[in-house]
Amino acid sequence: VGGHPPHPPFLYIFIFSFNIQGAKGAKAGEYGGQGVRVQRSRLRYPSVPAKQEIIVAKKEITKKISHSGDDRLRLRIETEKGKVVNMVVQYEAKFDAEWHAVVRYDCSHGFLHRDVIFPGGKKEKHPLDIPDLKTALIYAEQDIKDRWRWYRDRFKRRLRK
Repeated sequence: VGGHPPHPPFLYIFIFSFNIQGAKGAKAGEYGGQGVRVQRSRLRYPSVPAKQEIIVAKKEITKKISHSGDDRLRLRIETEKGKVVNMVVQYEAKFDAEWHAVVRYDCSHGFLHRDVIFPGGKKEKHPLDIPDLKTALIYAEQDIKDRWRWYRDRFKRRLRK
């Protein structure tokens, strides 16, 4: 039968990075501001016609959630055709000039879950029964905004032990 072997996938990547300043001219990283990095990837595979490229957008956002600047919320969102296909929402706190991940929501390991992170790096995984990642993203961000002080105090108590 002969013929040519199949071609490897073609990969075209276009990356756009920029920072958005917060309201009233606040610099990224200041209270009320947010740092945003957006990455767009354009993927083309031989099995997909050239006019039907898959567009994947990746966005990373960092928001300060305390007046002191010692608490931040980090989000990584990946969308395909406007639908959230991957997400990470993480609360981080600074103790003694060092940032620590305290709570993380993600869908790695094949399921949506909340990681409760202990000093030293040990993690407890709590599966979440949320129907879609867009809803999970909203839930995770709101949970951290509502409970970050409680998460911080618990981590700090465990840090002292």
